[in-house]
Amino acid sequence: MIFGLGIGSVVLSLGSWCLCAAIPSLGLGIATVILGMQDLKAMDAGLMDPSGREKTRSGQVMGFVSLAFSVILPLLALLYYFFSAFGR
Repeated sequence: MIFGLGIGSVVLSLGSWCLCAAIPSLGLGIATVILGMQDLKAMDAGLMDPSGREKTRSGQVMGFVSLAFSVILPLLALLYYFFSAFGR
């Protein structure tokens, strides 16, 4: 599940350059990171089967990448529009 959330958050974050996908991408990215941390803690405590550790970790990394894209890409788009509108 964490891997799927990670994929969804990265896909949405890549569309966040248009500002319409930034909010859902942030939500999915945050959920992915938090759920990934909880799962990894449960695996370390022996409460959860550790066979899914790699997929959980991969999903969590994708959540972090999504969060970075969700913040950076809209800022770059705003800077581009600002400088193209006022730079003349």
